[in-house]
Amino acid sequence: MKITTLIVEDDDMVRKVITHRLKENSALKIVGEADSFDVAVASINKLKPELLFLDVHLWDGKTATDLLSKVEYKAKIVLVSGYNDFIFDAVDLGAIAFLSKPFSKQDISIVIDKVIKAL
Repeated sequence: MKITTLIVEDDDMVRKVITHRLKENSALKIVGEADSFDVAVASINKLKPELLFLDVHLWDGKTATDLLSKVEYKAKIVLVSGYNDFIFDAVDLGAIAFLSKPFSKQDISIVIDKVIKAL
């Protein structure tokens, strides 16, 4: 059975790259993408993905912590950020992996392998 995955990223290019890389892995099934805070909250609550690729800094000054406080369903998290100092936030949020932007194909492959083993 495939791991249902939702990508929450406000940068269109980054979201497209993550989506493309995840689609290459047969263990994952992308159930949706969210490019805004409200869409992310609704999508998580409706789709109940097993896995979130979640940007640390969201829209209108919102953060991953703000988003997670608004959802009823708790998924496993891969936190995505261009700021490495947010790796501590990843730990605090219970993330199973951290993906630092900019990332290479190899970086995302390593994270995907970790995720699959953790789930």
